[in-house]
Amino acid sequence: MKKKLIIVVMIFVVIFSILINLRIRIKNSNTLSYGVFTGLQPKNINRLLSYKEVVIDASYYSKAQIDFLHKKGIKVYSYLNVGSLENFRPYYSDFKDITLDNYENWKDESWIDVSNLKWDNYVVNTLGKNLKNKGVDGFFLDNLDVYSKYKKDSMFIGLLNIIKGLNSSYNLPVIFNGGVDFLEAAENKKISLKSLIHGINIESVYTTVDFNNNKFIKNSRDDRDKKVKYLEKLKSKDILIYIVEYSRDTSLNKIIHNYYNNLGFKVYISSSLSLN
Repeated sequence: MKKKLIIVVMIFVVIFSILINLRIRIKNSNTLSYGVFTGLQPKNINRLLSYKEVVIDASYYSKAQIDFLHKKGIKVYSYLNVGSLENFRPYYSDFKDITLDNYENWKDESWIDVSNLKWDNYVVNTLGKNLKNKGVDGFFLDNLDVYSKYKKDSMFIGLLNIIKGLNSSYNLPVIFNGGVDFLEAAENKKISLKSLIHGINIESVYTTVDFNNNKFIKNSRDDRDKKVKYLEKLKSKDILIYIVEYSRDTSLNKIIHNYYNNLGFKVYISSSLSLN
């Protein structure tokens, strides 16, 4: 009798352990599938180990560090700023002369003239090549909204040349961070979106940033629904949808995760605009 009881207890422990592990895996697949850490320093690389896909600024990481992430089963996209120029980049002085207006709310950045061939060639043949040589799995292109600010054919063509150049030179997936106006213009010109991008990341859909008061707040439902409607349209074209929200409200975070899980979108919620 005692032996049977021990067996029953052991079976219960095994089943309980399986259920706990399954619950952990399900939780991780829902909440830790995607993370954006463009401000994370390489010394904190272990923070990335819980994620399946991450976006980092790989210009600050070594090939060995990216190989380390790959060995942990993590897909690595690298941030690549194509539409503006930050004054802390080592190549800032080479392109300062083709910057445009200051970037609102980002004092270290200025919009850049993407119609300038010098810039286009540098992004594709130098920045893109350096990231490819480090072994990244794809590019995360930022500030394509330069076209929204300067809606000129020359700006559209400049961005298009950069995107096509990266695609043809390196054959790596490209994720847009924003760039909705550019995509709509491409569609109007009968350009296949699938030929340009693998996915799109949109910031601040459910939430928004109140820069004047330095806090995160809920977005209006009308604005949220409008954005989601367009993203569902892109999803129907087999384009992956990624979302970054900014929130420090744990209760709201749960609501946001459930909302996007139901839509089939991947989401990362950050408590900091620095994404670190």
